[in-house]
Amino acid sequence: MAFRNKKQSGLVAVLNKIDILWDEMKKPSEVLASIEEQRKTSASMLGIDPSNVYPVSAQKALLAKTKKDDQLLKQSNLLSLESLLANEILPTKQQMIWESVVEGLNQSINNTYNPIAGQLQDINKQLEQLEALRGKNENVVQQLLQKAKEQKVAYYESVKNFQASRRRLATQAKVMFNTLGMDAIDVIIDKTRHDMSGSWTTNGMKNGMMLFFESSREAMQIAERHSDEIHKLIEGIYKKFHDEHGLKSHVAPKFNIQPHIAELDQLAIKAEEFRNSPISTMAEQSFVVKKFFISLVSHVRNTFGNANREADAWLKELINPLVIQIQEKRTSIDKYMATLNKIKESKNNLDGQLKQLNVEASQLEKQAEALEGMRKTLQNCTPPS
Repeated sequence: MAFRNKKQSGLVAVLNKIDILWDEMKKPSEVLASIEEQRKTSASMLGIDPSNVYPVSAQKALLAKTKKDDQLLKQSNLLSLESLLANEILPTKQQMIWESVVEGLNQSINNTYNPIAGQLQDINKQLEQLEALRGKNENVVQQLLQKAKEQKVAYYESVKNFQASRRRLATQAKVMFNTLGMDAIDVIIDKTRHDMSGSWTTNGMKNGMMLFFESSREAMQIAERHSDEIHKLIEGIYKKFHDEHGLKSHVAPKFNIQPHIAELDQLAIKAEEFRNSPISTMAEQSFVVKKFFISLVSHVRNTFGNANREADAWLKELINPLVIQIQEKRTSIDKYMATLNKIKESKNNLDGQLKQLNVEASQLEKQAEALEGMRKTLQNCTPPS
């Protein structure tokens, strides 16, 4: 059994059934030396430090707890494993879940806050320009209106380019899902089943198991590279609208596929154990293939399914905030032009338009303050002990 632990910087492995090395004909020091040798060998196979391999005897631990034999319980080494789980693994897992929840809430707050902050920025700028119209002649209003028209044309051109970028984004996303999608993993699964079932030798069948995990991992890595390309494209779009039209900058998160790759690695370790077990060598071919697919391949398929759903959600979360800001900006430009046209018709409309904009600004400020309060509360929160 193996699992990952942040604090221990990598993989932690449990080496069970060490009681088979308890030879009463040997000295205790010799028994310990044999266990240590197995520990080092396991660590070498997994590429981890020997201190991260925990040799235990679950059967002897159960017997010790039943008979209340403290010496046997200590010898089983289960207490050190329980200490690791209680003091490091579980708290680390809780911290990871906490950080994930906080990050998700913070992202939701930002996605709501940015369009509001953008609208407030536009309205304050408009208020400043309209306040400056007091006592000015109609030519000044006409100049502002002309400037707003030019801004609208430039903005609509950017929106047109954005639609072209969305098409490129859709193409890139399709390529990513072609390697991460269920159809892709099913092709790998079908090929593995065909190769293993048609193999004439045990080694050929075992190589089929190894190639399956290599192909699965490679597919995940290819999908990761495509997700990075999507992320770069989105960042470029955000930067363009920020630089040219003042949209609020947005830190677009990358798609984190590493947990799914790590899960594949865990399954690959189990597959290696299965490959080297007596069952895969001695049992009938059909039984070995069936057991491999039920116990391991099905889990790989689930991993791809989870990664696929997360990638789809990530893609929507990546583009939706920008779409909302673009729409809000377009609405703001249209409303400002309508305001200027009313003022152009009659200077008497100026005070009414200023009053209306001030009301809108006040409402937006309250919403922004509420969201800022939520953000500060979230930052000050600590995970439950």
